[in-house]
Amino acid sequence: MSPPVAADPLSPSGPGAPAGPGAPAPLGRAAGPQAALDARLLAAHGAGDAAALVPLYAEAARAAQSEEARAFYLTHAYIHALDLGAPEATALRARLVAMGRERPA
Repeated sequence: MSPPVAADPLSPSGPGAPAGPGAPAPLGRAAGPQAALDARLLAAHGAGDAAALVPLYAEAARAAQSEEARAFYLTHAYIHALDLGAPEATALRARLVAMGRERPA
């Protein structure tokens, strides 16, 4: 019996798969301008450049075509901002609260 194979995080059925209609495409699977942004996000992740992830995810949120995708990217920007203790965390959280994706304090 062969050992289990790890799921491809970019696979349509893997952990990077969209959660439903309007969800963002997994990183590396988009086309057009989104593909360039995805490449920068993947490069920042690969380099461990946490400081670059906050503005990149915020940019992805601005470019998102659906509210679900916007919330996905804003949440990631917010989490990375919290991890870094970045001042942007406050504004990102406020945007998530305004979208109904985070509870007001």
